[in-house]
Amino acid sequence: MSDAYRTSRAAWLLAGTVLGLVISLLVPHAPLHATATERQDTFSMATGQVEDGVDAIYMLDFLTGDLTAAILNPQTRAFNSVYKRNIKEDLKVDAGKNPRFMMITGSADLRGGGGQNQFASSVLYVAELGSGNMGVYCLPFNAAQQNRAMNAVQSILALQVVPFRTTAVREQ
Repeated sequence: MSDAYRTSRAAWLLAGTVLGLVISLLVPHAPLHATATERQDTFSMATGQVEDGVDAIYMLDFLTGDLTAAILNPQTRAFNSVYKRNIKEDLKVDAGKNPRFMMITGSADLRGGGGQNQFASSVLYVAELGSGNMGVYCLPFNAAQQNRAMNAVQSILALQVVPFRTTAVREQ
């Protein structure tokens, strides 16, 4: 190979690298926020952001209707905030029926919270297919309480329950 060809290749490689660096400095950086949802038979789990760098884990037991959430303290690496709520009544699940739930999280910048509490920066959507109702749930959060070893169990807040179907579906 000729020296001119090697020099040309090296020059193009250097120019491409410099151009890539310049473009990366000009493009605004956006943080990546990931959530996860998993379901197995009669149990579901999902994650949602509470504030920057802090997530909550939501767990729903389909058989009992118990919705539980916990916040992991990044400093102590332990759960210190636990939340609970039974959602069967909220979603008007018929007694004796096997509920069929779907659950996902979404981001929300809710205002207020009352007192020292603020709302988590994500909400939880839970739908029950038989009743045709969907509830939106949220965690009241106090960042100062994250420094305590373990807080008392708090209630998950139901923001709203709305029907997504006009007629209930019967199991076959």
